[in-house]
Amino acid sequence: MASRCRREAASLIQHEARTFCDREPPVSQEALERRQQQALFLTSRIGSICHADLMARNHPEVSDEIIAAVREFLSRVRMDQSPHKESVSLISRISTICNAGMVQRP
Repeated sequence: MASRCRREAASLIQHEARTFCDREPPVSQEALERRQQQALFLTSRIGSICHADLMARNHPEVSDEIIAAVREFLSRVRMDQSPHKESVSLISRISTICNAGMVQRP
């Protein structure tokens, strides 16, 4: 996915993947189950980055604001925390940013 994104979004995806992979391997069934859940959360986080990148491409006049919003999302939501509710909020925020950018166009 990172190869299809622009440089900044690709960098965020690579950082997320590296952070996930750098964790200690699970040593118990419980730890393995937590890791599997974290893998699902990681997928959602990467999907949010990709969505933000697509919207930034479609709305270049506000792309910096969109990337800032996704960075804030990633810093606020821990890797072991479900990002689903926050992802919906991020999508709404990105939509608001894009609509404001369209209004500002000459």
